[in-house]
Formats: sequence, structure tokens, C-alpha cells
Amino acid sequence: METILNRQNQIISDELKENDDIYLVRDEYFINTGEIENEDEFYTEFNFQKLSILNLSEYYPIDYDDKDKLNVLVSKQKWKKNKYNLLLEDIANDVSQIFIVSIKKKNYFCTL
Repeated sequence: METILNRQNQIISDELKENDDIYLVRDEYFINTGEIENEDEFYTEFNFQKLSILNLSEYYPIDYDDKDKLNVLVSKQKWKKNKYNLLLEDIANDVSQIFIVSIKKKNYFCTL
């Protein structure tokens, strides 16, 4: 895992400088539950804010019904090499589906 983390940190650091603004973007999706569950306990240190709640049936009416929702959450941070290692490890282990966006650099990073 150390090799993967070093590589991911280096790839991102090749594009971003220390303390560049970044946005961490994650989602929560709820299929067939009829309600939005509270998953705020994940990554509390990043203080994610709900940006929007999408009713998936409005966009894909054949595939989803009115109970199917997608939350989009965003957290503004500063890039620091190795600061996000736990997050990057969760992404590599398919625990999380977070990506990093730099508006200034017009880049985004989906890490594996």
C-alpha cells in the first residue's frame, strides 16, 4: 500500500502545489430506501457539505423510481502531500469513491 500511496501523492503533487485549493467530492446514494440516510460520520475531519440531493428518476426514469436519491457532498481543502493518505487508501481499497478537484488548475483526480 505504501507504494500506491507514494505514487498517488506524487501524481497529484506533480500537478498541484502545496496549499493549492482543492475540493474533495463524494457521493451517497440510496436506492429503494425512500429516505436519505445520515452518513456524516464518514470523514468528519473534512467537514463535507451537502451540495445537492438528486432524484435519480428525474434523469433516468427507466432505471430509477422516486425513492432513489443521490447526494453530492463537497469539502474545500488545501493540498498537502500525504495529508490524505487514509482517504487515498480507502479509495484504493474500494471503501470510498471520492475524487479531488482543482478548479484553479482545471484538473480532477480519481485515484485507484
